[in-house]
This record gives sequence, C-alpha cells and structure tokens, in this order.
Amino acid sequence: MMAASAPSGGAPGAGAGAAAKADAKEEAPKKEQSEFVVKFEKFDETKKAQAIRVIKEITGLALVEAKKFVESGPKVVKERVPKEDAEKMKKKLEEAGVTVLLE
Repeated sequence: MMAASAPSGGAPGAGAGAAAKADAKEEAPKKEQSEFVVKFEKFDETKKAQAIRVIKEITGLALVEAKKFVESGPKVVKERVPKEDAEKMKKKLEEAGVTVLLE
C-alpha cells in the first residue's frame, strides 16, 4: 500500500506567508516621484498653430522643427523634469490643445 503524502506545492500555509509579505510591501510608504517625462500624445487640429508655438517655446526648436515635432507625435517633449516644471508644461500644452502624458 502507498502511504498518504502531503499535497504537492510545499508546506501547508506557505502561500499565506507570501501573501502577507506582499501586503506589507504595499503598506510601506510610497516614494513620491520627483522627475517626470513629459510626453506629447496628440493635438487638436483647430489649435495646431498654438501647439507648434508652445512646443517651440518649451523645446527651443526652430519653427520648422517644432511643426514637424507636432505633426509626428506621440513624442517625448522633455525627460527628467522636476514635478513643478512638468505640471507647468502640461498646463501650457493642454491650453494649446495638446493631450499630454506625465510618466
């Protein structure tokens, strides 16, 4: 006769310990993100000139390059931007009809 064995998958209760550890990690205070990537997603066709003007101002690109930038989106506008500056850029871009993503 065969002896009864423990169910496969390890010792009973092992899964519960792992779940408790995962919960503890989630409860730890999350570090606030301090640097962001400002990403240009799309723009409102009726505000194209405004979008180009704002992209030109933010990036320092020439007019022709700023126009190409706007037309070829989605693209990263700036990387490693402090939170306050990223929010200002987002507000300016949104006022110009641009959909912006902060990552």
